[in-house]
Amino acid sequence: MTLIHVSWTNYTQTKLPVLFCPTCKCKRRMLARFQDWYGWSSTCLSCGDGWEGGEMRERPARPRWRQESIAHAKAAWLTYKTEKARGRDLNAGCYKLGGTVAPAPWILEA
Repeated sequence: MTLIHVSWTNYTQTKLPVLFCPTCKCKRRMLARFQDWYGWSSTCLSCGDGWEGGEMRERPARPRWRQESIAHAKAAWLTYKTEKARGRDLNAGCYKLGGTVAPAPWILEA
């Protein structure tokens, strides 16, 4: 049986702090993002391990998952920085239009 987790909320804060990594056993640069209802999730940019709600994320049983996790975290940070430089707030997520919630305009762009 496959479990699918769909997360509809957007990140309200994105940071790149230096935090203690329990896997590396030293301070490392981490991608940290806050999501309403779920709290903070972070990914170490050195070992690829991630934490959500203070607990370590499950490690996948496939080769090269650490490199994929690190690459995904770095790409997420670069996307955030690029869009922020363009004046778009990726943390805003959705706009309220007449009482309904519509996707942010840059999500609709091709």
